[in-house]
Amino acid sequence: MVFRLGPWIIDPSARQVGQGADAIRFSPKAMAVLDVLVAARGAVVSRSELLEKVWPHVTVGEEVLT
Repeated sequence: MVFRLGPWIIDPSARQVGQGADAIRFSPKAMAVLDVLVAARGAVVSRSELLEKVWPHVTVGEEVLT
């Protein structure tokens, strides 16, 4: 499902974000972070919640979000 976020067109299945003909392909984890943030609909998402949702059952440090 392709959707708009302001001027941006986001295609999660292709992992692309762009405006017009210009698009950037995201890594799978970067797109997963964006998916969590979009699903929050403007609510604050804590670092720990992002880590739990994007890296479940994996021990990673907070630096992966930097």
